[in-house]
Amino acid sequence: MTTRSLFDYEQESCISEISLFTYRVGYQRYSPKHWPSWSNESGKLTLRGHLLEKSMGKYFALWFQEKGFSIDYPKDVDVYTNNYERTISSGFAFIEGAFPLHTPIVRYANTSVVDPIFSLHCRNLTPDFENEIQNHMKDKLLGIDLRESFELLQNITDMKNSLKCKEEGISLLVDGQHTIRIVANRNPVLSGPLAVGNQLVDTFLMQYYNGFDVDDVAWGLVKNENDWKMLLDISKYCLDVMFNQTDIARDVSLPLVRIIKDYLFTRDIKLHYLVGHDANIFTMFRILNFKPYELPEQHEKTPTGGKIVFQKWFDRERDTHLLKVEYIYASFKQMRDIEELSLDNPPKTIPLEMEDCPVDNDGFCLWSDFVKKMIEF
Repeated sequence: MTTRSLFDYEQESCISEISLFTYRVGYQRYSPKHWPSWSNESGKLTLRGHLLEKSMGKYFALWFQEKGFSIDYPKDVDVYTNNYERTISSGFAFIEGAFPLHTPIVRYANTSVVDPIFSLHCRNLTPDFENEIQNHMKDKLLGIDLRESFELLQNITDMKNSLKCKEEGISLLVDGQHTIRIVANRNPVLSGPLAVGNQLVDTFLMQYYNGFDVDDVAWGLVKNENDWKMLLDISKYCLDVMFNQTDIARDVSLPLVRIIKDYLFTRDIKLHYLVGHDANIFTMFRILNFKPYELPEQHEKTPTGGKIVFQKWFDRERDTHLLKVEYIYASFKQMRDIEELSLDNPPKTIPLEMEDCPVDNDGFCLWSDFVKKMIEF
């Protein structure tokens, strides 16, 4: 987060990805090896996930203080999360770090179904829409060459000797076929090598971030940064295939974009904090037409616990409001080492730019350009 001396910070809306959690899936049969065990229940926020989010909250509070951004908690703050345990707990941990003298308040939909703001369900499904999405995904799959990544993953898991291959006759990843299923009011379903690979890579990544012994992270067979990059290419392309088409991205993320718009344009809330998932961020990027970006010291495209921060500033010299959007995330090393974040050891931060909102050298665009852009939503 950067500023200019004559700028006043007025408001922030932040969409955060969930922090570290226990990742235990039904893909163990893709390896004959013994899988390292987790200490807590599948899908729940881990202790390291709590500590990372709490540390992020502390950093945000320090940054607010440095910039003179005064917040009266809870009056000036609204935290809203998806209704999964790991998203709710991520919200609580962030507030514990940012406002340690107060009892955290986190809102979420108390229902048995996924909150529509964060849901990845296809809503406006028609035969033409379904065919268009199917064709887009098939074209994307044809254009992807992940042979090296799949071969690395097969070698790590010894997949050829797995129960899946030997007893069920499942093909290896490099030879497998993809299938796509799109049903109204359900998440898009991609089956086959990319989906299997994505689940396995996510498992290894959560092992790494959650401090497993180096010999227990993918059985010690991810040797270097290049190996991680190759493996995480699988995850990157899985999101790209499923959610990068404009219509499906809009269908999925429109409720999320509208709530961000509502808070920034109509609500008297200084800090608006949302906790969702990687696909929420990915689809929001797509429909808001964010330009391509690179994340230094990170191999994930949408890092675990990363935050997209929409910042509203007032330029006193020009008597005008400005917008700045930043991606704030912990580096690969900061997550592995569970480093305490501070002004002296900040998380990584890069400016983001949307089409139709040109930015200056410091990443600021005119608030009026942002208002025009958001009219369609």
